[in-house]
Amino acid sequence: EQALISIWSARYHNPDAHIVLLVDDKTNELLAGKRAEVLESLTEKVVIPFEDERTTMMYRSRWIKTQVRQLVKGDLFFIDCDTIINHSLEELDTIKCEVGAVCESNLPIDQFCMPLYQPMCANAHTIGWNPEGEQFYFSSGVIYAKDTPATHHLFKLWHQYWQEGLEKGINIDQPSLAKANIECEHIIQRIDDKW
Repeated sequence: EQALISIWSARYHNPDAHIVLLVDDKTNELLAGKRAEVLESLTEKVVIPFEDERTTMMYRSRWIKTQVRQLVKGDLFFIDCDTIINHSLEELDTIKCEVGAVCESNLPIDQFCMPLYQPMCANAHTIGWNPEGEQFYFSSGVIYAKDTPATHHLFKLWHQYWQEGLEKGINIDQPSLAKANIECEHIIQRIDDKW
């Protein structure tokens, strides 16, 4: 239902947009009957098969998300399926950076409150990066990425660090995105908070 609203709102405000839905094979089986409405506003659907039927939906979701740069050709604007688009996305064409994202809670790290800072800090140390001296901790829910070798490298590292984080008990993907960004010499640039 969230994906339906997200896709419909994107199509409503951007009738010519190329909208791609990335979905795992189990979720794809559920897109029948009334749920098939989600397909009506798409340009393309990409189904990713998973060999192990026991993988959780969260695992499948994060696996796809951290691989999105390898799964979609061309420049992309990735959004989580719980995002509602409320205007034209034409301004995306004016973004100059290779990778852009918004800050978690729209704040630089030094403005985080303790309930936001402490878990970020604990996760960072667990997977091997130090938040001291870092300016931004980017949300992984909205990411603009050009189709360049540098962005492919960032996403490859993100996927690798996310998998390593899983082995250490961290199933969220933002700490691993931060580690990959540091490794890639801070390729991710802050884009306007409106995104």
